[in-house]
Amino acid sequence: MALIERHQQGAVLTVTNNNPASRNALSPEFYQGLRDLCDEASHDESVRAIVLTGAGDFFCSGGNVNGLKQRSESDISVRRASIAKLHGMIRSMRACRKPIIAAVEGGAAGAGVALALACDMVVAARGAYLSVAYVRIG
Repeated sequence: MALIERHQQGAVLTVTNNNPASRNALSPEFYQGLRDLCDEASHDESVRAIVLTGAGDFFCSGGNVNGLKQRSESDISVRRASIAKLHGMIRSMRACRKPIIAAVEGGAAGAGVALALACDMVVAARGAYLSVAYVRIG
């Protein structure tokens, strides 16, 4: 199972965060994968738009809070590398020459909300919801 799935139908490239067991939590691997896809699609004349979505019933749960303690205890160079990948992904999304549309079904929480808002447009299903409850994490 690939962490990021891609499917092109006509001129639309659909990119799916494919980690439903974690409610499509973000990871350094996802950051790098989405960055690479945005860079590639930006120069692909057959792609006119990118749709970003999540597998299953959740768009994106944000950061993997189960790993927060472990990451906070990791070497500073590891943390910096992860942050650099995150920033690279956002820069790549913003620089992409093709519009990126967040297709939000189910929930988007924490950094998942930020991911949706980094897109050029958000299309949300009737039952979709956004949660920015960072205060509960601590």
